[in-house]
Amino acid sequence: MQDGEPVIVNDVTTCPYFFSDFDNDSSFVTKSILAAPIIVGEVKVGVIEAINKVGSDHFDESDKRMLIAIADEVGLAVKNARMFDYVVNSYCKIRQGQMSCKGCVRPLKSWTPCARQLELV
Repeated sequence: MQDGEPVIVNDVTTCPYFFSDFDNDSSFVTKSILAAPIIVGEVKVGVIEAINKVGSDHFDESDKRMLIAIADEVGLAVKNARMFDYVVNSYCKIRQGQMSCKGCVRPLKSWTPCARQLELV
């Protein structure tokens, strides 16, 4: 994630960044990892990983291209979710003057029922 570049590690025992505690605490054995950053605009928001390629011992460049494409789609989904949340919150501020529910006819967050209407509060 630091470099913003995907990484193929086909032997985790040679990787100084591999965190082996999960393997040590479980019966799982990590052999190889393919990782790609999830980037939204210019901001790195996470990493998606594939572990232990099925049917082969090693990840290759084709696998890396596939994971990059998936990471790009996840990044787009994160961006869309953030934009949706911003639009909905802006609508609520305009409609209600603040972020709290006042029991308006149209629910807070506009397209989903608010907690008061669901009787959760």
